[in-house]
Amino acid sequence: MDKFIKNFLIRTFVAIFFLIVIAVALGVIGCEVLDLTGNKSQNHKANFKIHRSKLFVYSIYKNKFKDIVKVQHRTDPDENRSFVSTVYMINDSTKFSLFENASSDNDKLKRDIYNDLSFFIQDTKRNIYTRTFYKINKFGWIGIGLFAIAIIWLLNISKIKKRLVEEKKEQDMKDRIDKIQKERLHGLKVKT
Repeated sequence: MDKFIKNFLIRTFVAIFFLIVIAVALGVIGCEVLDLTGNKSQNHKANFKIHRSKLFVYSIYKNKFKDIVKVQHRTDPDENRSFVSTVYMINDSTKFSLFENASSDNDKLKRDIYNDLSFFIQDTKRNIYTRTFYKINKFGWIGIGLFAIAIIWLLNISKIKKRLVEEKKEQDMKDRIDKIQKERLHGLKVKT
């Protein structure tokens, strides 16, 4: 294999490796998972475990809520005078916020979680609840795009290598023809 092609392939694999590392890092930063599991006790009160993580890699928030009898969706103003909604889990004595204060999660996700939890708590026939919610922000989408580019690039390396070999052969052939023509031309000049 030609030194140029070998160096090109090494540099290409290094570039793909770093592109994949960046894509995975952005994916982890931009993809959030909310995993909710619950069950009901004999008195029809629900117990929940909430685990919020960045793409299952590291945990952001973990909590347990016991004896929940009601779920509430509420919108309140924050310190910037914009409205932020949250989901509260209510037991006989306390109200727990499912999300940290001023959560940046969109209202549709919160509304979906509220509806889902409300139906579970009200349904006397359901005793087990498991649901996972995914949220992807712009970093996650950029990471997914970069990962796709890296995979496409990786899959096309054989085609790129083949094309480089063909171009190298064409260039070598052209160089040989030029060399022969120069030698012939030089030979004609010397004889006269």
